Amino acid sequence: MNNRPVTKVLIADDETAIRNGLYTAVSWKELDMSVTGSARDGQEAWELINSTRPDIIITDIRMPRLSGLDLIELCRNHEIPCQFIILSGYDDFSYAQTAIRYGARAYILKPLNIDELTDILKSLKTELDKMNRDRLSDPSVYQTLQTSSKKLFLNQLIHNEFRYVSDIHKRMEDFPHRLSEKSYLVAVFSVTPEDAARIPSLSETVARSSLTILEPLLGEIWDSSSDQIVAILYLPDSGGSNAVKKHIQSLLSRLRQDLGIRISAGIGSSETELIHVSRSYTNALNALSYQIYETNQDIYDESVICQLPPVLSSNGIHTENLIDAIQKGDNKAIIHYCRDFFHSLLYVPMPPPSYIRGMSIYLVTDVQNSLRKQLTEDIGLFSEIPYKNINRFITLHQIEEWVTELLIEYSDLLSQYFQNHKNEVITNAKQYIHNHMNKKIQAEDVAAHVNLSTSYFTIYFKAKTGINFRDYVLKVKIEEAKRLLKTSGDNISQVAYAVGYDDYRSFYRAFKNYTGLTPSEYQTSERNEAL
Repeated sequence: MNNRPVTKVLIADDETAIRNGLYTAVSWKELDMSVTGSARDGQEAWELINSTRPDIIITDIRMPRLSGLDLIELCRNHEIPCQFIILSGYDDFSYAQTAIRYGARAYILKPLNIDELTDILKSLKTELDKMNRDRLSDPSVYQTLQTSSKKLFLNQLIHNEFRYVSDIHKRMEDFPHRLSEKSYLVAVFSVTPEDAARIPSLSETVARSSLTILEPLLGEIWDSSSDQIVAILYLPDSGGSNAVKKHIQSLLSRLRQDLGIRISAGIGSSETELIHVSRSYTNALNALSYQIYETNQDIYDESVICQLPPVLSSNGIHTENLIDAIQKGDNKAIIHYCRDFFHSLLYVPMPPPSYIRGMSIYLVTDVQNSLRKQLTEDIGLFSEIPYKNINRFITLHQIEEWVTELLIEYSDLLSQYFQNHKNEVITNAKQYIHNHMNKKIQAEDVAAHVNLSTSYFTIYFKAKTGINFRDYVLKVKIEEAKRLLKTSGDNISQVAYAVGYDDYRSFYRAFKNYTGLTPSEYQTSERNEAL
């Protein structure tokens, strides 16, 4: 067994070509290193840093959400031991100074010189190996590292991060394990976050009981997150997956008796090769997601999965009455709409939970977009990101309750907003602008609409809103153009026409002056961020 831990490397760059190029161009095996993950932006990199704890991080200095410098500062503040190599396409010495001051070990300009990068990696590897030898002289430290390495491997296995079977077997040489190439399935045990927090040693308790009840079947069992425990279970010679279910039911009954909490289990597909662990794990999660319907069962397998396609698509969601109810502050109508909406999703008693969540996310997002078009200033109305909240709820009742309460909250906020802005001249003027978005809007036309002279109207508008009339019209048109470029699927010429520009070049100049990006650059950046 190789007792020397492989050096873990994380790659973070918003350019796909750079990420893929680094992965293939560097001889990682020869360096005795392993790329444990790659990130498309700084936030994703930070999440991977926390889950994989890399030894070396190769990161672009400029990325969406969090920069390379932000990552260095976060790691230092959270006392995460790692070495940074900064990449940059900007030959700016101030960046290099800042990076070095934050603790980066190297600063490399793009286009990258692979030989230069390899030399730096070799130097860092030598330092890290010496540090590891000193640490490993303590048996308890070595045991901790070995356990951590094994857990990382298992999480990579269920998330399909190995390309070849040989890579799996090589990593398995680094720690003792119970894995083998024979028929198995993955079981996922889930508890509510509240129960997981209430019992700090939950994963240890489940593992201890599993060693007794699942001993004949158990490959490996570990906590993949704070509220999810994963097990690789081998099928017995007789009984197959049905025999596994009986053992799992015995385990769940024991845990309910000992802990006083209900634990659900999802059972994945039967597989024969370890390279397919991720497939069984994904199937187990899919089956387990049906606990959204709060049935009395504890175990979910492929038999619960709905195979019938939905009858309602996002195109069939009409929110006009809902928007009207929100604007009028009619909470009863909002509740009634939500009740009917969620009832309409149940085309079968238990449709795919992903369908329920997806349609719920679409409803909230559509309402947000409709209301946003009517407001020209940020009033904190859209601080909730629907997919993050909806995807964390366990039951359908929780989703429906959250959506309903959020829409009522929108109604209350709008009511308060308009009470504070009871100026009919400005309200009517803004409404006129929104209603004539696809036309060239002149101050004299709006002034006539609100029965004021042009000169007085422009002065009055600036006094009440704090912004010049022309600047306001430009802001409204460009914000609408940004929304259409991001969501509508229209080409740039169609978007220009939709916001009142007959001349594409005029739209191009106005958009770039306002946003700093051309329309095509903005569209590309939004698509990349959504990936």
